[in-house]
Amino acid sequence: MKLKKILSLILCAIMLFSLSVPVFATSDDMKDFLGFDDVSKNHWAYSSIITCVDKGAIKGTRSVDENGFSSYQPNGNVTLGQFLAVITRLVCPDMVEYYNYSDFTSVHWAYPNYMAAETVGLIDNGEFDKNKEALDSALSREDMAYILVNTAKYNGEKLEIIDEAQAQIDDFESISDSRKECVLMAYSNCLLMGDTQYKFNPKNNMTRAEMAVVVCRLMKYIERPEFESRFIYKDAEGKVRVKDSYGEENAKAFFDTALFFEDKDGKLGLSFVCPTLPKVLNDNGFKYTFVVSAYDEDGNHLESWSKTGLKSDEEYNATLKTWDAKTVKVSDIETVVLVIRLESKDGYTLEYKTSSNWVVGITSKLKGSDIETEIPYNATHIYKDLDI
Repeated sequence: MKLKKILSLILCAIMLFSLSVPVFATSDDMKDFLGFDDVSKNHWAYSSIITCVDKGAIKGTRSVDENGFSSYQPNGNVTLGQFLAVITRLVCPDMVEYYNYSDFTSVHWAYPNYMAAETVGLIDNGEFDKNKEALDSALSREDMAYILVNTAKYNGEKLEIIDEAQAQIDDFESISDSRKECVLMAYSNCLLMGDTQYKFNPKNNMTRAEMAVVVCRLMKYIERPEFESRFIYKDAEGKVRVKDSYGEENAKAFFDTALFFEDKDGKLGLSFVCPTLPKVLNDNGFKYTFVVSAYDEDGNHLESWSKTGLKSDEEYNATLKTWDAKTVKVSDIETVVLVIRLESKDGYTLEYKTSSNWVVGITSKLKGSDIETEIPYNATHIYKDLDI
């Protein structure tokens, strides 16, 4: 009898300690459920959260009170245990029930879900620790991508990676090597997207509200968004065109690398680095052309330099000369205009140029000079469809 009392006290202590991380209520606790007192009908994820409840995946973080309400904690971080519980309740409930006995639940309430996930292949053996600390830890976005992809495959989906997906994720190299392929699959198939700045934020955590939306997307309870290219679109005739938003982003990156230089004879030159041409643009026959033009104080065109077919990430040096091949001194120049063009094989051109007063007296970035002011960026864009 004494031993039983001691074991009961230990069990109570464990249960009290576990309250620091919210657990899910049991099915019996949700019999009279009417809603969550911390998720209003106006909440952006309300529909997905309630859908998950209706499907038996979400059971709240406490028992339903006398008014029929539980809590959900929508802004809390979702843990590994919580996510595995939601997923396994939907795709392999029989396996969860198989492992649902006291030896496992005494380790952690979600331990049967972990074992079920491992058994059916939603997670690999040893991929995560099986202890309480691991199951109560916030789940990273890259780990969620791993579980989502495996679950989609378990559901019979054939997932493919879209060629341009990697180029769209600016922080791709911060993704763990073991998770890169899964992230690309999740991203390509719109299971898990990035932010508006084209970052995936692989080490960040997701909220429980976001989890509900992702789960509904995975199970196709809601319409899954279509992959949207950052770089291209198709016009009314089905021709591939560059998105203006990317064109401007690309031009700014290009202009920001431009540096003028002046040699000992006063000759003017310009160095610049060609931006990376995304694979999807290269595959569709696009190429870069760069033009730099100089004018005197009366607006007379003194000189130009242009080059087409520039190679991605290579540095170029332009030496400016007049039409009769004479060099022009820096002192002769009042204004310089830079132009970057993305041109396709069918004659389509997307052009960006610096404003007409971009450089006055070459008071911009002079390589090796004390003058190092910021480049005023004021791109204009011109569309040309040429019949060639």
